[in-house]
Amino acid sequence: MSIFLRKSALAVASIAIIGSVLAAGGAQAASDKPSIRSISDKTSNSVVLRLHDGDNKGDRMTVKVRILNTATGKVMFKTFHVKFNDNGNKNVTVTGLAHSTRYSFKVADHPRGDHDFTGYSSSKSATTLN
Repeated sequence: MSIFLRKSALAVASIAIIGSVLAAGGAQAASDKPSIRSISDKTSNSVVLRLHDGDNKGDRMTVKVRILNTATGKVMFKTFHVKFNDNGNKNVTVTGLAHSTRYSFKVADHPRGDHDFTGYSSSKSATTLN
């Protein structure tokens, strides 16, 4: 009986350790996501996204923008090769949009040479001009 109790205690301790390691990794992954700080310079067919990635200040990155046309549900993607400034900011201009249309944008990124994108940021929306 005592061997069974020791094995059970060891199994519970192992599960607790694995859970804390996974929780720490999950929290770290969330901070790795880029964000869209603002959307500006809207025209009839483009917008400028002000991006921020505090974990990659001054780094060259590949940025993938997910663009959702909220009226039709159509999703498209644009990829940019950028260098974030020393504050972790970079502006990208998304072109090829339809006039007077509302879009929702999300971004993900990865260091150049790596092929694993971060999770997507929270979305921000804007409407192109007429």
